[in-house]
Formats: sequence, structure tokens, C-alpha cells
Amino acid sequence: MVSSFIDVYSELNGVLTERTQKEALTRIDFNDLMAFAKYFKHFVDVTELLSSEKTLTIHLVISLKQLLIDLSNEDQNYWEIDDIHFIAIVLHPKLKHLYVCPNEEDKNRAYELIKEQIQKRCTKNIDAQVNSTVRSSASSTKKLNLPASCYGQVDTTETKVNVIDEFERYLKPSDSLLNDDEDLFAFWERQKDSYSILHSITCEILITHATNTAVEHLFSSSGNAVTETRSSTTTALNIINSGIAINTGEKRPYGRLSEEDGDFIYAGDSNDYEVF
Repeated sequence: MVSSFIDVYSELNGVLTERTQKEALTRIDFNDLMAFAKYFKHFVDVTELLSSEKTLTIHLVISLKQLLIDLSNEDQNYWEIDDIHFIAIVLHPKLKHLYVCPNEEDKNRAYELIKEQIQKRCTKNIDAQVNSTVRSSASSTKKLNLPASCYGQVDTTETKVNVIDEFERYLKPSDSLLNDDEDLFAFWERQKDSYSILHSITCEILITHATNTAVEHLFSSSGNAVTETRSSTTTALNIINSGIAINTGEKRPYGRLSEEDGDFIYAGDSNDYEVF
């Protein structure tokens, strides 16, 4: 709509017949209109990128918000950042050090959330091992096997150390680097043996659409498992299963507002968003 208005701006004075409409037109400064359009284009780019159905985007939410803040007057209540966004950005190997975060508090929050997710999964694994040991012991009541009873204890201390080591190793600058043009899910499939717990977190977190975080978060909180019946996750699940990056499609042009009018550092690939 804005682009169309700019296209016909110079002709409107000869087309409009009502006095009130002409007066309203004269109050519009064309230079201000162009400045707004160039500024608004960044938000269109962000919306188009985060709405992509073909690539993962939730890990970009914090980075893109900070980028728009740098271009704007900050409004803390305009764009709410949830825990899932902090977790997702750490799961991207090129964003894991959170250089984009303006304060140390956000960085600490993101790392603590990741550690909580890791510890939660570690606890579940330990409980499963303990339950398995108890069931095994109960089934052999007729004959006491002394060597087996000695081996039946689960050492939780070593597990906790390994979990911490996994996350600390992932944070090393030289470790777990994403290859150029490599899909994020393909990266984690490649790293699942080295970072098994982080890989399990990735499979749950990164499939959430960045533009539908609130709804997806409620869905996940309800205890429902992720299945292919959820249309929003089908593409991501296909990427997990095949290990093939999906990155096709051409970006729709922005009418008369070309890329020269305002450069943007991220390239979108969605064909489903109507610009202006």
C-alpha cells in the first residue's frame, strides 16, 4: 500500500477533486514519506524472514530485535522476548556467545536456561536408569547375585560432570563451527553424537515458528508430543529425517523500493508474504 501510494503521489493532485482531500495531500511531506518507507522496509524484511516456511528462524529473533532497536527508538513493551528465544539463539553455533545482547544479564539468562534444559534431560535419563535397575533387581529375588548387586548403582555425579563438560565444550570458540551454507538442523544431526543432550533440545526448540512463539509455547506446555500432524513443524521434521537443507525460493520484489534504498543484512526466502 505504501509503495503504491508513492508510485502515484505526483499524480494525486490532479486526480483528487475534493478540497479536504487536497489539503490532506499537501500536509504529506514526500521526503518524510520516503524516509518512513525506507525505515518500514526493514520491518517488512524481518517479518518476511521470520515467517519463512522453509528455513529455521526462531534463533534469529533476538538478533533481529536488536537490529531494529538500533534503527529505532526502543519500546520495551513492543516485542516480547520469551525464554524460548534465549534458548534458541544459544543453539546456533555462530550466535552462541551472544555478542548481539547489549547486557550481561541477558547472556547469563540464556546460559542458565540452557543449563536448566540440560539438567532436566539429565535427570530424566538418571531416573530411567534407576527404574530399570530396580525392576531388574526385583525380578531376581529367588537367587541373590552378589556381583550384579555391586554393579547396579547409578553414579549421578559423573553424569552431571559430563553434562557440564558438553555445554562448556560447545561454547569454545573453535568448537562446533557451522559450515558455510549448512542448514542448522543438518549441523545438529552431524553433531548429535558429540552433543547428544543439546541435540535433543534442538529437536524440540528450533522447530517452533518465530512468528507463532506464544501459541507453540502453550502447545508444548500442554504435554503433547511433537508429531507430523502439526503443520508448523512438518518441514523441520523432514529436515531432521533426511538431513537435507531446504533453501529454495526467490524473494518477492518490493515494488519501487529497491535494495539500494535500504540495505539489510539478512536475506529472506519466503514467498508467502505480501509486501505492502
